[in-house]
Amino acid sequence: MQKLKSKTIAISIALFLMLTVAIMPAALPTVKAEDVKTYASLSVTPNPVQVNTSVYICIFVLPVQPTASDYMHGFTVKITKPDGTTVIEGPMPSQPHGSYGFAYTPTEVGNYTLQFSYPGETFSDVGQHYMPSESPPTMLVCQSQPIPSLPQAPLPSSYWTNPINSANRQWNTISGDWLMCGYNATYHGGEEAISGYNPYTQAPLTSHIAWTKELGLGGLAGGQYGSIGYFSGQSYAGYFTPPIIMDGMLYYRIYQSLWGGQVWPGVVCVDLRTGQKLWENDNAYIDVAQEWNIEYPTGKGVIPFLWSTSGTTWNVYDPFTGKLMFNFTNAIAEGVMSGTYPIVFTNDGTMLVYVLDGLDGWFAMWNSTKCFLGNGLIWCYPPSETPPVWEYAPGAPGTYDWSKGIQWNVTIPMHLMNSSVGVVYPVYVGFSGDVLVAQVGSINTGGLQSFMDVGYSLTTGQ
Repeated sequence: MQKLKSKTIAISIALFLMLTVAIMPAALPTVKAEDVKTYASLSVTPNPVQVNTSVYICIFVLPVQPTASDYMHGFTVKITKPDGTTVIEGPMPSQPHGSYGFAYTPTEVGNYTLQFSYPGETFSDVGQHYMPSESPPTMLVCQSQPIPSLPQAPLPSSYWTNPINSANRQWNTISGDWLMCGYNATYHGGEEAISGYNPYTQAPLTSHIAWTKELGLGGLAGGQYGSIGYFSGQSYAGYFTPPIIMDGMLYYRIYQSLWGGQVWPGVVCVDLRTGQKLWENDNAYIDVAQEWNIEYPTGKGVIPFLWSTSGTTWNVYDPFTGKLMFNFTNAIAEGVMSGTYPIVFTNDGTMLVYVLDGLDGWFAMWNSTKCFLGNGLIWCYPPSETPPVWEYAPGAPGTYDWSKGIQWNVTIPMHLMNSSVGVVYPVYVGFSGDVLVAQVGSINTGGLQSFMDVGYSLTTGQ
C-alpha cells in the first residue's frame, strides 16, 4: 500500500511538470530601442581671435534629449593646435536643452581645428537609442593683431530716461541702481550711510527740483501755538526710507521710521522722473533690494526683488507690482544684535547677511542663493556641474524656511565689558575688506570711556 501511494505521488508530479511546460509561453523576443539619428554641431566666437584671448565654444546635439529630466553624456571636443598637438576637452554632460558651452584660450598664433563628438546613448525610459555623431571640423583663426571690437552706442549727451535699451552696453557706467540705505554702506546707518555714494552716476552741474511730493504735515501750526510748527520728527524718525532706486523707479516707506518704536507697514513706488505713483502696498515693509544675475536654460538676466529683513519673517516682493512673492520664516530676529543686519552682495547679486550675536558668542552668515536652493525655489542642472547651471521657478506665493540659507555659524570668543549701563558686547561697526569690524564700548563711573575693536573674517567667521 505504501509503494502504491509513492507511485501515485510520482505520477502526479510528472503530470504537473508536463502541464507546466505545456502552458509556459514562448520566450518573448528582445525589444531593441528605436534608433534616433543625431546631428552634432559646434560654434566658436569670436573667430578670428587675438592670441591669449578667450573664446566661447558652444556644442549641441539635435534632436534634444527625449524628456526634460534626461541629460546627454560624454560630450568631448578635440582641439588640434597649430603645432599639430591635440587636447581633449571633456567628457562633459549636456544642459537640459542638449547643449554645453565653455571658454577656451588659444595660446599659439595660427589655425586651430575643433571637432565635437557625441558617443550616443540609450534612454531606456522612452526606448530610444541616440546614435553617435560628430560635428564637421571648425577652424579657429588665432592671430597676433588685435581684433577690432564691435562699435558701441555712445553715452548720452542729453537727457535720458529708464528703461535703457540693453543693447546700449556701455551705459552701465552711468546707470547703477541704489539698492539699500547708503548705497554701498552694507546697510548700516550713521556716517556710512551719509558717505555712501553711487559710482555709476554723476550729479548734474545744473541741479534743479524736478518734482516734489508731500510726505506729511509741515509748516506753522498757528493759532494758540504761536511760532511752533508741526513736528516733523526728522531728527530720529525720518521719512523716505530706505530709499531704493531700481530701473528708474523709486521705492520708499509711506510712514516715518520711528526710532525705537513700531514701524507701520506701507510702501509706495513712484516714477523717478515724474514722481507719478505707480503702485502702493499698505501691508508691505521694505529694507533692501536685490538684483540677482542668474543664467539658466530657459532664460538669462537680472531678477529683481524687494526684501523686508526685519523680525523672524522675511518677505520678498515683486518690484513691478508690489505684490508679495514669497516669504521665509524662522529668521534670526535682529534683536540679538545692535542695529540692522550687515548685508553685502556677491558679483552675481547673491545677498550675504551677517548676524553677529556678541552677547551669546556666535557669528553666522546667511546666503540667499543657498536658501533658494534649499527650499526648492531654484535647482541645478545637472547637480554635479561646476559652475552650476541654475533653473529658477518661484511658483505660487508660499512660505519657506529661512534657516536653510545659513552657510556657516561659528562660536566666537566672548568680549564683554561692564559699564554704568550694564554689560556691553561687540556690535557691528562696518566692513574693511574681508573683515567685519565690531566694537565693544564702555562708559565707566565718572564718565570715562573705553573701547575694544574686534575683527571677524567674512569668509569663515574666525
